[in-house]
Amino acid sequence: MEKPVVLLIDGSSYIFRAFFALPPLSNSQGVPTNATLGFTNMLLKVIREFDPKLLAVAFDVRGPCFRNEVYAAYKANRPAMPERLSIQIPYIKKIVEGFNIPILEKEGYEADDLIGTVAREAAREGYPVQIVTGDKDIFQLIDRNITAVDTMKNKSFGVKEVRDRFGVEPKQLVDLLALAGDSVDNIPGVPGIGPKTAAALIQEFGSLENLLENLEKISKATLREKLIIFADQARLSRQLATIDTHVPLDHRLEEFCFSGKAKETLKEIFKELEFTKLLRELAPSKKPETNYEAILTEEGLRNILTKIASARGFAISLEPLGFSPIERPMLGIAISVEPYQAWYIPLAPNSQGDSASLPRNVVLDKLKPYLENGSIAKSGHDIKRSHILFRREGLEISGWETDAMVASYLLNPTRHDHGLSTLAEECLDHRMSSRKEVMGVG
Repeated sequence: MEKPVVLLIDGSSYIFRAFFALPPLSNSQGVPTNATLGFTNMLLKVIREFDPKLLAVAFDVRGPCFRNEVYAAYKANRPAMPERLSIQIPYIKKIVEGFNIPILEKEGYEADDLIGTVAREAAREGYPVQIVTGDKDIFQLIDRNITAVDTMKNKSFGVKEVRDRFGVEPKQLVDLLALAGDSVDNIPGVPGIGPKTAAALIQEFGSLENLLENLEKISKATLREKLIIFADQARLSRQLATIDTHVPLDHRLEEFCFSGKAKETLKEIFKELEFTKLLRELAPSKKPETNYEAILTEEGLRNILTKIASARGFAISLEPLGFSPIERPMLGIAISVEPYQAWYIPLAPNSQGDSASLPRNVVLDKLKPYLENGSIAKSGHDIKRSHILFRREGLEISGWETDAMVASYLLNPTRHDHGLSTLAEECLDHRMSSRKEVMGVG
């Protein structure tokens, strides 16, 4: 029987990529959320696309690792983690746990070491392994049973892809890094030797040790001299670049079984961080029954007025002819006094009316007492525009209680779009029809 794929996610790699890929985002309480949102979307994409049966996520642990003991400057060139990112890491780990996914982390080791240990163990037991990462260091683990995938770039890497990209076999990558170094991790390598020269040397000699044992065969004197002087530094660099695949871990492969069922606590995290769309994906809500009606007769208008008179207040939205309320008159008025029930009153451009709308003076005269009554609460979106449109008709509206656009801004000033259609989709799971869909073109 064919064994399922073991899917291992390099969590630390994706946290940083999500943080720097997305603009600064935060919830209404000011908690940064961009890395958390990006990471969660990546995790959901992996779950949807790979449908994993065995799954785990690995993270670095803050503080030095065993490589710092042999080379204090290892990764010393990296700036301190931004505070906006460090605040988000506990949330990210809670979300991983909320999906019932095991977390791999161990003091003194990096995520790569934990992934390498599990990958090698799984491969020995006959499991195919896929590693989700954006870090090229992982490529040294690739063989016929272990592949890497970068879901953000939709690229997969096997032995051939590594060979084509670097010019060496996956297991020789540490020898290449020993010579060329790695500025990202502050691995020194041999000064003056770049990736192309390093690849050519490894192709010729097969390994770093064989190269250093046969330096007399290098005809170029300056290159030979560099390798003689920096031989120990090259060996140190190889040690730093090598992933430890023998980390003592407490996890067993059978513990990586992924059920796809999330914990109830995940909903609370999404609510706290205000991930509305993700919350709906987690627990899709049932669509309520709605009743939206166009009012084309005076009898229908009277029914609306009766309901407005008995209500504490109502929501109102105006539709102008164009996007500028100053230059263009309104085409219609939408009113609602209770959830999922609303009316739209199209307005004729003149007092005669037509088959598709009531005379505008009739509609406005009938609505005027309710619109100008300050004791009847009104709610809307972008009420400044509504004020302008009503003033064009000689009406002054009183009793405004809520402006959804202003409320959205106050809750989250960093967001760029406070439009009604966006808020309706995020908060109510309702897609509004576009102007084009309703009115056509021209």
